Amino acid sequence: TDCERLKEIQECVNSDYGTRIIELGAGVGVVGTYLSAVGSHVLLTDLTTLVENAIETNLERNERILSDMSISDGSGKSCPSWLVDGQRIGRGWANTTPLDWTKSICEQLTDEQASSID
Repeated sequence: TDCERLKEIQECVNSDYGTRIIELGAGVGVVGTYLSAVGSHVLLTDLTTLVENAIETNLERNERILSDMSISDGSGKSCPSWLVDGQRIGRGWANTTPLDWTKSICEQLTDEQASSID
């Protein structure tokens, strides 16, 4: 059921190993930023104009605001390689990339990105 699936997702996100997530249609990046802040590693995607004019700016702002959050364990001190120069947001990491839904995702993401998503 949906409730069971939501509980499974919540447990995965709340785990200490850094759940790897791709957010499709991130808008201004609120959900992806939150998921990063609580410890996930997130690739936020949307149309080029949103990535360049909204999401990247919001991640930069949140990186500054949330950079003082304590990291409770020793994991995740360096950016996961699949996020290529990601930004530390709270306990996790985030980065952006434009994604055009009319093209194959394999043409737009690196092999490592495509294979690294939970």
